[in-house]
Amino acid sequence: MAHSRYRSKTVPVLAAFLLCVITMPALADPGDTLGVGWAGRGRTGAAVAGVHDYSAAYYNPGAAIGQRPAVSISLLHVISGLSPETADTSEGSFLEAGAILPLLKRKGLPQIWFSLAAMTPTSGFYEMNLPDDEDTSFALYNSREERLLLTAAIAIQVHPSLSLGVGLEMLPTVDAAVALDVTDSTGVNDLAVTVGYRLSPTAGIHWNPLDWLKAGLSWRAENHSSLDLPVDVKAGGVDLSATVNAKTFFVPHRFTAGVEAGLGKRFAVELDVTWYHYGAFPSPAADVSMYSTSGEDTLGTTLADPELGHRFSPALAVSYTRPELQLQAGYRYSPTAFPEPAGITNLLDNDTHTWALGFRLPLLESPETPRMLALTGNFFAAWMPERRVFKKQVLVGNPGYPDISFGGYRLGLALGAEVEF
Repeated sequence: MAHSRYRSKTVPVLAAFLLCVITMPALADPGDTLGVGWAGRGRTGAAVAGVHDYSAAYYNPGAAIGQRPAVSISLLHVISGLSPETADTSEGSFLEAGAILPLLKRKGLPQIWFSLAAMTPTSGFYEMNLPDDEDTSFALYNSREERLLLTAAIAIQVHPSLSLGVGLEMLPTVDAAVALDVTDSTGVNDLAVTVGYRLSPTAGIHWNPLDWLKAGLSWRAENHSSLDLPVDVKAGGVDLSATVNAKTFFVPHRFTAGVEAGLGKRFAVELDVTWYHYGAFPSPAADVSMYSTSGEDTLGTTLADPELGHRFSPALAVSYTRPELQLQAGYRYSPTAFPEPAGITNLLDNDTHTWALGFRLPLLESPETPRMLALTGNFFAAWMPERRVFKKQVLVGNPGYPDISFGGYRLGLALGAEVEF
């Protein structure tokens, strides 16, 4: 728990602050927009059957069996070219690390493997974005990427061709308490903040019935970070209170199914389909209330319902494997989960096309120890065709009135190193 002291001003200032604290949710993981691992990112996430690295922890916890034991680290930089320029979006650098290692690998016993994937913005582990509800915002790209992604999993081989895996994903939570006394001559008041976490389960099945055929199925449970902020105000014997509650960094239920087929000794093709349960999240805004001495909510705000829908996202990946070089390429189509913006909300999203490449190039191999150093890398490009929508509600001060056009692109480049054991 961290405590800080600050100087207060007036109750109107507090009211203005609370009215502005409207949190736009992140509607999925950074892994869905940036990808995880050099292979998973290079395949645009079509990796539930043909996993090639520690990204098994994210894409399919059951697929870690039989991979190359390795630890990896990489740096990813993302450039956003989304319009309008006034919209809230995200770009920057991200540090990624991962590991995939055997916990039990003895003849006559079921194999047990461990996989771990972590990604964080280089600017910090956690940043909460609080734009106004009327501001234009690419809600799938802004604050959703400004947090730590951490997931770990264990896989067990229950049959020579079948393995199961379970894992946990962590999301941070924030609880705070603010106490203001506007009659205090020193103007010094208290703020207490507690940062915690929420865990949600993941699970996966990996099936390899033939040398040239693999199949996988994975599931991620719904999760979110929560923000709870009670505020107590003392003003000359009058006690007021306010609360801010929000669900941020929302991760929907997700099911992914995929099949990979080998084409000769070097090539393989995988087709994946992912279902996102976006419809479970009712509102993108924080619930802000300010209570009078009689207990009445004097703000009386009503949260806008974004009416999000479900989404099926197909992806296709091709891999090329040789001892001296591995290549991955992928394409993903992500239809929008958002209807046309209505009322005061301006949540921007559109159908998105993503292309990606990934490579792994061995550099050094130690003859004394079974270790190899390899260079890994990725490039991805996401394109959102321009979309124009007309606002049905007359709001002259609204940046989306009377119509708004949006679209653009995002580019990402990653370089890393992998030590194989």
